[in-house]
Amino acid sequence: PHYREIKCPVAILAGDIDPIAYPDIHARAIAKQLPHATLTVLPGIGHMVHDSATDEVVRAIDKVAAEAR
Repeated sequence: PHYREIKCPVAILAGDIDPIAYPDIHARAIAKQLPHATLTVLPGIGHMVHDSATDEVVRAIDKVAAEAR
């Protein structure tokens, strides 16, 4: 119930073919609740985004870190 109170930048990365945490149900829903969130849905990626799209994950971390400064 307190997601809207989070003030720091948040990056949400989801795979569009994730069979466990469906992006339309999970990632998009949480992104709508977080006022400072960016959502990136990666095509052709499943549940293990950090294994399958490492470069995108690193870029998202770098961007969030820069925004938090």
